[in-house]
Amino acid sequence: VIIFSALFCLAPVTCTVLLRRLSPQCRFFGSLPRTHVTMQAAAQVLAKARLDGVKLTTPQNPAVKDLGEAYGIQTAMVEGASALGGLVGWKNGMTAEAAYKAAGLQEPWRAPLFGVAVHPGGHTVPRKPLAMLEGEFGFEMKADLPPRATPYTEDEVAAAVSSGFLAIEAVGARVSSEATIYQKIADDGINVAVLRGPAFTTDKIQGLDKVEVVMELNGVQADKGTGANVLGHPLKSLTWLANNLNKNGTQLKAGQIVITGAAVKATSFAEATQVVVKYAGLGQVEMKME
Repeated sequence: VIIFSALFCLAPVTCTVLLRRLSPQCRFFGSLPRTHVTMQAAAQVLAKARLDGVKLTTPQNPAVKDLGEAYGIQTAMVEGASALGGLVGWKNGMTAEAAYKAAGLQEPWRAPLFGVAVHPGGHTVPRKPLAMLEGEFGFEMKADLPPRATPYTEDEVAAAVSSGFLAIEAVGARVSSEATIYQKIADDGINVAVLRGPAFTTDKIQGLDKVEVVMELNGVQADKGTGANVLGHPLKSLTWLANNLNKNGTQLKAGQIVITGAAVKATSFAEATQVVVKYAGLGQVEMKME
């Protein structure tokens, strides 16, 4: 009784460590009820790993049993996001039907973007822990899209956009390589960095599905695609996000940015030092790696 009374006076992470010592079978909350406190502790572990630039071992991975828990940990991370530069927007993941179905999901997923992750084009990103590079279409919002009874239409969401922009997302996990898809989603959607390139005006939105996108690594083409790779259209991806957030009690807000998912990607770039993603008729964005 004395031991467990003392535990409730300690910080969540300290409490977790002591509980694991008392019960070696308890794998990081795996046998504890999923409360706001335990989600906060999981969020703290993941945020610290991000800030320290370390990769967790498999026993250190927070236990995440489903998408609801992954989103709960994201929410806890947003609530304590000051060290991460605060919430600045959102990213969508697995915005190709084949990708999310292969992962056993019914739809794409989303994750928060924090201030520490967003940089101008041309920024240099450390090669570790990168696992994937993606060329994406981004949007900046000019109006809130608060929860309501009926879903937002694509036209309504487009009217809430102030401008679009070209982007590269650098992707890499803090959780171990054995992590489940839910652990990766909880890990801020394994976002490392977003490089924000040239802006484009809202009159270009409707034709984004036809824009050809080419990724080059050290001047050599690595992938080619179009905006149609993003749920059929980047605006459809943005609309999905607005309605998904509403269903989960939150919303897109004016000033936030969104990257909508991969139009092109590369998973093999061991020798690359220069990444360029070219968007036909819109411009290009660059990234350096070291």
